Amino acid sequence: MELRKEHLEFEKIIESIVGLRVSSVSYHSRVERMITSKSFQESHFKQIDSVDFSVLIQSQNNKKIEILWDSSFFQYGVGIKINEDSPFENYQITDVSNSLIWNNTIGQTIENITVNWDVAIEENLDGSIIRKILYPQSLVLSFSNSNKIFVSATGFLERDDEQVYPYLDKLTITQDEALAKQTRMIPPFSVKVRSQKG
Repeated sequence: MELRKEHLEFEKIIESIVGLRVSSVSYHSRVERMITSKSFQESHFKQIDSVDFSVLIQSQNNKKIEILWDSSFFQYGVGIKINEDSPFENYQITDVSNSLIWNNTIGQTIENITVNWDVAIEENLDGSIIRKILYPQSLVLSFSNSNKIFVSATGFLERDDEQVYPYLDKLTITQDEALAKQTRMIPPFSVKVRSQKG
């Protein structure tokens, strides 16, 4: 599928954070979903975090970048807000600047950001296709020290799951590209959405 105007506009917004130097990173989670005192869950993979709804990156020039699960294109995509108030309320914040995943990004400049677009296929109960939806499934942030961070609109259903699942209001984050592919955090794969029609 080809990128339309709204997809290109999204990529333009994404590209506007290139050149920013990272000052701190935190995770946000809604308080009513808290299981522990932390605003994120650790999977059995030490290099993957599962976050209820967003990652907040603070730049050294005081820009606030929030990467969150978002429904602008598809109900369970990834989105971004820059210097905007969070759309969520009643949440807890955990500083993860010194964590295994993020510590090598502090003080580094975002040199590139890539959007991984995927296709959600909405079908009738008989399997006939209603429509195909192109949506931002994950982001790859590349830094000046050659490190990368992968942020995916997916989540684990159980702590011991070997792969992530779509259709969850969560993000998974890792700095390990091989692990991101192994656990299906990043494409290629397509999502089928069953409709209740016909």
